[in-house]
Amino acid sequence: MFKRESLSTFNDATPRSTSNNGKPSRFGRSAADDANSSVSDSSSTIPRAKKPCEKLKFALLNGVVIPPSCLAIIPISGEGIRMLLDVTSTRLYRLPFPMLDRLEMYSGWDQITLADVIAGLLILATSLVWIRVINESKGVGDVLSYRQKLPALFYLYAGVAAGVIGLDALIFLLGIQSRANGWGEVPVYAGPACCVLYVVLCACFAIFHSDYAIGKRV
Repeated sequence: MFKRESLSTFNDATPRSTSNNGKPSRFGRSAADDANSSVSDSSSTIPRAKKPCEKLKFALLNGVVIPPSCLAIIPISGEGIRMLLDVTSTRLYRLPFPMLDRLEMYSGWDQITLADVIAGLLILATSLVWIRVINESKGVGDVLSYRQKLPALFYLYAGVAAGVIGLDALIFLLGIQSRANGWGEVPVYAGPACCVLYVVLCACFAIFHSDYAIGKRV
């Protein structure tokens, strides 16, 4: 059925090399090279263990930066959300949920509205999106690879990320503009400048977290 000459020709056409143990290896690579490459690939994907001092530094920086940032950003974004949706002006203690009516008994807590809660969740979502964007720009993740294989899925991810970041910036700008009258005489560009500064700070926060997660040092 098959000629011996054709079979020998097919075997000769396949590149082979000899490994350390004398066994042939295809594609011109030895078995030791294949083992070394597999070990290096697996080791490159293993994250480096963080030292206790790095974890402490990371926790302290987050504890110093996040609470005051949220106290400054949430009221502004909440004001922007209330401008878009008046129903979000409802106080939390008026919502029909158990235990929320007790917030009325505490000064300050009775001023929290539904818009403030939405603003806090939006800030959290925006931070996570920014961190994912920074990680993808560093080659960590699979979204960029979808651009050639699954372009529809890639543009879906990109559209959602751009939408979340843009919506958060727009709401922050509306909140700034709503309070601009209380600043006195301020330039027209003060609101957009504050919005750009806010977006830059969010990106810096994401870079910090991304460097801690996949970088070598904080």
